[in-house]
Amino acid sequence: MTRSALLRTFLAAALLSATATALVLRVPTLREQARTAWHAWRCPSLPEERTTFSAAGMPVDPWPVRGNGPNLHVDLRGTADTSLVDGHSAALVRRVGDVADSLVAIGFGVELRCTDPHPDIRLCLRIDAADGSSRAWNEKRLRPDEHRPGNRERFNFEWILRERRPAPDDRVSAFVRQAGGEAAVLYTVDLVFRSAAPQRPR
Repeated sequence: MTRSALLRTFLAAALLSATATALVLRVPTLREQARTAWHAWRCPSLPEERTTFSAAGMPVDPWPVRGNGPNLHVDLRGTADTSLVDGHSAALVRRVGDVADSLVAIGFGVELRCTDPHPDIRLCLRIDAADGSSRAWNEKRLRPDEHRPGNRERFNFEWILRERRPAPDDRVSAFVRQAGGEAAVLYTVDLVFRSAAPQRPR
């Protein structure tokens, strides 16, 4: 292929790419589809160590959990190892129908300590269908200006679901992810499920 033919091919490809990008940015539905696809692609994987469910549907947690309703509390002080392993903690998983009648928000908080002044620590929440396919996810990153290196500190995140209404068989997973820096040590973990109205007794 001659130099001029290569140049024409390159210019045609560049023009096609620019046209496609402009189309995505100008057409709201295409822009929203691109944003949704990008968000889904960035969804963090579930840790291997996570809550499983017995044949009777009861959760079997990797941590000592107090409570099985809308408020879960984990106290890791005195356990063998509370640091993040391979960049993430274990995951707490709950079936939506077991913890909320109409789930409108999820609160996730941890008490931790990390000596790194700029750690990449994130609180991650995922909502998955019963078959494991992802429905939605969100995360909050610990900001360096809110971090006190070497001190025990509280890190909280509340995800307001707005128009999303998870089905009773959907699963909510909560875990801590750390992409870099000195490993953090976890002390307590709290997970709160908020319903539109008080949950009916089970």
